[in-house]
Amino acid sequence: MKPLRTTAMIVILAIISLASPTRAADQAYTDQAYTTSSADTLVKNALNKIILNQNRPRMIANTRHETNIYDPNAYHNNQNPWQTTVKNGVVVGYPKLEGLNAISIYGALVNKFEFSYENRDQIKIVSDRECVVIKFKPKSGLPVVTASDNTLNRLTGYIYIDRKSGSMVAINGWADTSKEPIYFTYYVLGFLPLYVSIYTLDFWVDYTTVNGMDLEHYLGGTTEYKTSGIWNRPRRVEKHEYVFSNYR
Repeated sequence: MKPLRTTAMIVILAIISLASPTRAADQAYTDQAYTTSSADTLVKNALNKIILNQNRPRMIANTRHETNIYDPNAYHNNQNPWQTTVKNGVVVGYPKLEGLNAISIYGALVNKFEFSYENRDQIKIVSDRECVVIKFKPKSGLPVVTASDNTLNRLTGYIYIDRKSGSMVAINGWADTSKEPIYFTYYVLGFLPLYVSIYTLDFWVDYTTVNGMDLEHYLGGTTEYKTSGIWNRPRRVEKHEYVFSNYR
């Protein structure tokens, strides 16, 4: 059982869980569509194009999990204090990292975030596409029900939507740890305490269009943390990557 890794990946994959479970009406986008649509509507429509497409292919993707562990003894001996291990794999089917299926959490967390235009007149080029920039941040007063809520409730970032097609282009986000790290306790088996400290967390998702379907092309996230309690783990950095490689 690896509760911390599971918790970390819930956080990393949470950035693609901003979709509404309600079907949005098809919308013909023009260069001016974003000027009259709310940021919330643009985001929901873009994500619904991803999650509501019943003809999505099964996908093959390469995964990479990199762990960098800090060794204070090596530092004091004038050696590189970071020890790196890399694990590669292949995923067949919908996007998932460390066993968590990304599709299963689409639409689960839409009520946690609010969306706003960074600047209605701002157009940013992302992946050679003209994009509208939308900022997302957690709503105020969100309750903490599960351990992962401690991190999810502090996520913020930007969503990039194609100004012409209305398709999702990219999502970039991070946990706000500018004032203090994220601290929470995870209870293994319901009663064994695992104390978690998260110092940094960031993520990026790129989307692509295959045969008219919007699909996740790249998912990546990096977390720097340490634990104590039932499992004492030194400060470490974990990086997870998912790269779409084929479809059928």
